[in-house]
Amino acid sequence: MFNLLVRAGGWAESHDTMLASRALSYTDQHVADKYQTNDKLDFPALFSLPTLFVEEGYGDETARIGTITRARSSGRHIYLDYYYDSSVPSISNKNIKTLASELDIDDFEFSTTHWAVKERDIFKVLLINAHQRPSRPRVFQISNPENIESNLGTYILDGTKACRHIARDRPALRQKHLRSTILTTFSVRSVSCWSAGRIG
Repeated sequence: MFNLLVRAGGWAESHDTMLASRALSYTDQHVADKYQTNDKLDFPALFSLPTLFVEEGYGDETARIGTITRARSSGRHIYLDYYYDSSVPSISNKNIKTLASELDIDDFEFSTTHWAVKERDIFKVLLINAHQRPSRPRVFQISNPENIESNLGTYILDGTKACRHIARDRPALRQKHLRSTILTTFSVRSVSCWSAGRIG
């Protein structure tokens, strides 16, 4: 699960507003029912989800992953406090669009302000696609990154499964190590996620 927050003009650095009527738009009904009761949003439950902050558009607009820390409804608006996760690189909308089907984001959602909740594992999607994108290592000097064993992807995915098993009841821990794996995959393609197996 993750929050998808889309806004015309982008999102401010740490707090912003949106129309309350746009909350849980483009969200499957059984998911919406889980996060609201009698039209009242369950903010604490929503805060527990990672959030993708997106500016409306289909090109070089920048999207960020972060966490909502506070929200309050007042009149027609919802006032949000949040922070961006500095350990996860920003993503352009055109790159998100290539992953839209995997993230359950419809094309028109890139052009309308709204708050949706998607029943997808955003870190897993980014992890898999990060591994598929060739990149030259920043730490180790390897002459040709493409000569790295092709089955490394299997180890990465197996590492992800290990994290899921070990941290099944600790989603924050799972997300932390998946984020670490995403970054490591971009740079040296190792499987830091396995370190979760050594945490008691």
